Amino acid sequence: MFDFIASYFTWWQLALMLGVVNSGMFLVNQHFRQPARILMIYRGFGPAILLSPLLLFYDMPTNPVFYYALVASGIIVAWTDRLTQHASSEHGAGVTSRLIPLGVVVVFFYWFVSSSSYRAEMLTEPMKLALIFFAVAAIALALLSMRKDKLSVAALKTLAPCLTVGALIDVLNKVAMNADEVTAALISYPIIQGLSVGVTTLVWGHFTKKTFTRAEIFTPVALKAGGLLCLVVIVASLFKNAAMIHTPNPAYVVALSMSSPILVMLFNKMRRIPDTASFRSGLIFIFAAIVIVLQS
Repeated sequence: MFDFIASYFTWWQLALMLGVVNSGMFLVNQHFRQPARILMIYRGFGPAILLSPLLLFYDMPTNPVFYYALVASGIIVAWTDRLTQHASSEHGAGVTSRLIPLGVVVVFFYWFVSSSSYRAEMLTEPMKLALIFFAVAAIALALLSMRKDKLSVAALKTLAPCLTVGALIDVLNKVAMNADEVTAALISYPIIQGLSVGVTTLVWGHFTKKTFTRAEIFTPVALKAGGLLCLVVIVASLFKNAAMIHTPNPAYVVALSMSSPILVMLFNKMRRIPDTASFRSGLIFIFAAIVIVLQS
């Protein structure tokens, strides 16, 4: 089943499906409005618990590169998540969410530098390289202008380490997925990553003196929100990791999967929920995404 998904769908189809699924992450808590630290418990341990029984039927990856890349990305995720939360508290969530997409350009550059085969292919077709680069940049700028929250140099300085170091997460994701057999990698990745997220959340709660009680974790609303989030995370992980196997550059997957703000905007407009997102920016995103797909 798992290798079927990776072989049947193209990377860009999976990336667009990932954008749809990612919209669910935003919409789950838009509806339930649960504390983020509670949802992170479900987001971490939930997928690990639900997927672990599959290890009785499938082998774990044997290539150590898979684990090196996964552990390294886990450390970076833990650090960048804290930095993002700090930026949100200092400068506002709106500003932070507008600046984060700029990281897709950094991902593109990192893979261009680190992958000799990709670099060689692109340098033989400079026009194609230019079109794809500008399309990736256009997606980042479209998302930057999607909302009207006031930007600041201070906010950009705060997030600069997150944008530069955090871009390694997607590079390491592709390295991990190309390091071992498809099914083993697709199953093991969300399990190990989920445990890392869950443990990090508990440890972070201990050091910030925001510990968890059984009562607040298992309220009826938290169970509903957490259960839905678990399913969304599992499907999102499957789509993203499968897309990373075949994409020429991880930035392509990241760029197309960022369609979630546009999908949320459309959903809110259909439901007549107030939303100030720019429709023009959405059109720019769609055009740039088409360019990436056609040129890849």
